[in-house]
Amino acid sequence: MNDDNISDIPETTPRPEGISVGRMRNNPIIVQKYGGACLETPAKIRAVARSLADLHSRGHRVVAIVSAMGKTTDELVKMAYQVSPHPKSP
Repeated sequence: MNDDNISDIPETTPRPEGISVGRMRNNPIIVQKYGGACLETPAKIRAVARSLADLHSRGHRVVAIVSAMGKTTDELVKMAYQVSPHPKSP
C-alpha cells in the first residue's frame, strides 16, 4: 500500500463515522490511562471525559484505558490477604 495515496485503502476498512481516511492518517492516536484518584468521584470522571472529548473533537484518535476506580485496588489487595496470607502479585 502506498502511504501517499489514501485511495489505496479499501472502502471496507473500519473507521469512525464521518472521519475521513486522510484525517485519520494525519492525526496521531493518543493513548491515555486513567485510574485511582482520577476516577474516584463523578466530577473527576466528567473531567476525564471532557479531556478525552476535547482531544477527539480536535481530530485525534483517542484510546482510553481505565483501571480500578478510587480505592478499589486497595480493597482488592485486602480481600486477597483475607483469602491467603501470601497472595501472588502479577
